[in-house]
Amino acid sequence: MSAWIVDRTHIDLLVKAAIHYGQADNTPEGMTMIYSSAPSQEIMGWWQTDADGRYAGWRHLVLANPENRDDWYTPSQLGQILVSENVASVSYRYSEPGRTGYYGAEQAAELGADLDPDAGELPGPIDAYYMAPYVYTDPGYVLSPGEVFHAIDCLDYQSSEHDGWRTSEAFAFLAALRDRACCFVDGYKASPWGWDADALSARVALTGREGMAQIGYKGTLRIVRPLGLRQGRDGDLLAVEEIAKDGVEHAEPMRRNYKLATIESCNPPLRQLLAGLRVAA
Repeated sequence: MSAWIVDRTHIDLLVKAAIHYGQADNTPEGMTMIYSSAPSQEIMGWWQTDADGRYAGWRHLVLANPENRDDWYTPSQLGQILVSENVASVSYRYSEPGRTGYYGAEQAAELGADLDPDAGELPGPIDAYYMAPYVYTDPGYVLSPGEVFHAIDCLDYQSSEHDGWRTSEAFAFLAALRDRACCFVDGYKASPWGWDADALSARVALTGREGMAQIGYKGTLRIVRPLGLRQGRDGDLLAVEEIAKDGVEHAEPMRRNYKLATIESCNPPLRQLLAGLRVAA
């Protein structure tokens, strides 16, 4: 198993995702959220454990921390936690006793001198940005939920070499961000908070109509009747009649054109209908 320091942009994007999804409303239909009296500055929070796995209080992401509270982290402070844990993991992996643990004493000794993180020698970006304090820079892009999951998986993999990873603040934050981003997967907010026979029957009746398909598009769940494909300036466009959005049926079908490249997910019936449309074209 190898490990490396992720690029600064990787950290920027994860922090940006926390800011974005932490501030967005993820309340499912039919559910009433009961909010605590926590200060409004807190964007998102995660609970922390100590080395023995015991509860050690809450941490929160805030845009500014004028009171210098220990349990509040600005974007730059949060990013620094992620970077430092990544460095700790890779440093352990490529130095003693990390190498001995993986390779055995004899082979570890043959690998030569330890890599020096203070000299920017760890595998990863050429600029060794981790040698200076991390300062958050808005990357100008918000990762989709799927991209968040993949970015979390990467940093988790690169940071898990040492024994302290699963009790670290970085690990707790990534777990909280994963849970938060899950709430924005297509279909989450549109689905009932509690399923019953009536809710199931209504959904089956809506999605089971002949020629209909269910698609995830820009964070919403839509029921559509595909009409045809045409070439747009930026790729294929799918012309549809939209029947329902987020579980609510329109009074009259609405004509829409969707960029196929931005349809984040689709079910087998839609793929079958698209195949038929391409053949007809």
